[in-house]
Amino acid sequence: MEPSYEYVNIEAVDIDYMCIICSRPLTDPVMHNGCENSFCRTCAQNTNFKCCMCGTGTQNDFSNVTVRIVL
Repeated sequence: MEPSYEYVNIEAVDIDYMCIICSRPLTDPVMHNGCENSFCRTCAQNTNFKCCMCGTGTQNDFSNVTVRIVL
């Protein structure tokens, strides 16, 4: 899912919130349960849920990422 917005200063986004595959801020993020790398859901789907970092994975090896912002 391509976001319908643009970041004014994408360089200000913390690297922990960037997708390793598309190099953009995470959109609908999922995390590989084995190596704990995070990806956009669409990017994970496009790689058939195989982690590009550790080379393993199926759809069952990924879980949703829940983000809480604390001020």
